[in-house]
Amino acid sequence: MTAMNAFAREGGAYLIADTAGYHSDGTVLGFAEKVVTDARLAMMIGICGRAAREVEDRIEAWLADQPDQTTAFARLSAFLCQLVDEAEEEDDGEAGDLPDGIRLTLAWWDADAQEGRCGIMASTPDLAGGAETFALRPVRTLFMPALEGSDLWPGHSFDPEADALALAEHQRRCDHGDGRARVGGQMILYRVAADGITSRELSRWADLIGRPIMVMT
Repeated sequence: MTAMNAFAREGGAYLIADTAGYHSDGTVLGFAEKVVTDARLAMMIGICGRAAREVEDRIEAWLADQPDQTTAFARLSAFLCQLVDEAEEEDDGEAGDLPDGIRLTLAWWDADAQEGRCGIMASTPDLAGGAETFALRPVRTLFMPALEGSDLWPGHSFDPEADALALAEHQRRCDHGDGRARVGGQMILYRVAADGITSRELSRWADLIGRPIMVMT
């Protein structure tokens, strides 16, 4: 499972994501940013799951077509349906037997409440975490992949500004169950707040296309 973390805080909303794409066996297929930002809407959308190629361009164009944030949320479930259909039409088996489904992880600035907000919307129950599919579920703290071992940041104590690098290093070491990791390429921190959208690189790893990422012990 790729890295796609989300944190809603009073000062802003954050996504922390890697850039590697994977075959079901863990082999790296390529590198690309998985988060699309739109400063006009004060919104970011992260993508994970079995999506079509160049889905980020598709999301960018869709965001550009939305007149405002409220309308974007109203149209989001229909858009996710389109992404699922496009993925099924394009599926060529290149990614192996990855399970079907797409999850959108959102972060946005709520100008009325003056705080950051996050949520997820998924096309399958597994990706939705058991919640209703094609419905936006608010989240405050979301670690994906889940933290291994003892809880490093109990409750909602994770500070995206101070703890992001430690999270990147921790998730890089997470074993997917086959001795291989699913966190690679770069780890990037994205923030949306009242003053706009920013991003910065946390880590960069020397991963290679066509090779798996072995868990370091």
